[in-house]
Amino acid sequence: MALRALYITLLLALTTVLSGCSGHPGTGHWVANKANELGFWVLVIEFDGKAKILTKTEGTPKMGCYWKATSGDSMSLQCATKETPETPEDFELKVTGDLASFSKDGKEVAEFRRRM
Repeated sequence: MALRALYITLLLALTTVLSGCSGHPGTGHWVANKANELGFWVLVIEFDGKAKILTKTEGTPKMGCYWKATSGDSMSLQCATKETPETPEDFELKVTGDLASFSKDGKEVAEFRRRM
């Protein structure tokens, strides 16, 4: 009987821990819906807290980023270029289904669609 209670307790604890590890809806590959003034074309957000922003013309990422979840559908990103890593810029990504609004200082600078 005690072994069964221990088994059930461990199973519940494991379920709780694993449910906390689900990915944020912002992770994945995003492609710009249309041209934007910053030239951002692809946004790649990894599960490990890193991200990169690519342009249509450059072969290497324009910016490297670190992100953190701010809510169930939003994340903040701190991004910098290789040339100026000491002056990162702050962005926000708000996900609504397969669309995401990418903002800086409260103003949308790009809209992305999730790449399937």
